[in-house]
Amino acid sequence: MSHLPAFELGKRLACWRTGQGLPLARVAEAVAVPVAELRRLEAGLAEPAPGLRYRLNEMMRHDAAEQLTLRKQVVSGFMSYVLLFDVEDTRLLAISSGLARLWPELSALVQHPVLSHMSPEARSLMQDPVFRGRLKRGEIVLAFGASERATDADGSHCKRHRWTVTFHSYGMRVVGEVWYDREPTALSTGVHEVRFFEDVIAA
Repeated sequence: MSHLPAFELGKRLACWRTGQGLPLARVAEAVAVPVAELRRLEAGLAEPAPGLRYRLNEMMRHDAAEQLTLRKQVVSGFMSYVLLFDVEDTRLLAISSGLARLWPELSALVQHPVLSHMSPEARSLMQDPVFRGRLKRGEIVLAFGASERATDADGSHCKRHRWTVTFHSYGMRVVGEVWYDREPTALSTGVHEVRFFEDVIAA
């Protein structure tokens, strides 16, 4: 994979950050690296890992806000079962029309944190500081598992289903896009696999 030398990437990152009026600490927090490491990256004294390099390049995209707005619109129109959430605060960003019909209570939660409404499997990921740090550094791109979930508003009917979540950078934000399989699954509940940027790119 061709990419800018560390010095060129660092120079671009420093120019972008100062142009945005962002302190080192804010950007370092967004990508889950120490301030000292970010300073070395900006100076071209360190080579970022492949996932972090990708994350930094995506973070600096000038059209990140527009890209997220478009993705929310696309997801909202799906008949499949899909949602978008912000990794930082688990705020629900969008749900598909199919999911809104299946779980109508979710519609009222758009733009609100949904950690307490997540399945135990999803909560275990989002509450794991190591997992969240690796997400913010661009190291993790996908996870899948199985959960039990009520499929109507009163919770009287539950089905085990398979879910897949992919993680994407939109500027400073990392967004999870969750797809729920329509049919019940024989998989046991739990997180079954986590995939990493370097493994996916090398495949």
